[in-house]
Amino acid sequence: EPGWTPSATRPWDTPLSAHGLQQALEAGSRLCEIGFPITRVYCSPFLRSVSHALLLFPEKAETGHMGMHVTVLD
Repeated sequence: EPGWTPSATRPWDTPLSAHGLQQALEAGSRLCEIGFPITRVYCSPFLRSVSHALLLFPEKAETGHMGMHVTVLD
């Protein structure tokens, strides 16, 4: 998204673009459809990495099956 950097409080922590959000949702749906066995997910603490993990595996994050803990720092 052009123009977000100058107003960002954490310009090094880039968010997903609308296209990236859509791609993550589609990939998560596909992984569920094929029954790909996911037991653990490791990612960096950066916003786009955590966003990907939550979008790829929302049912596991919501039910606590992954033991996912997310802390957002101001």
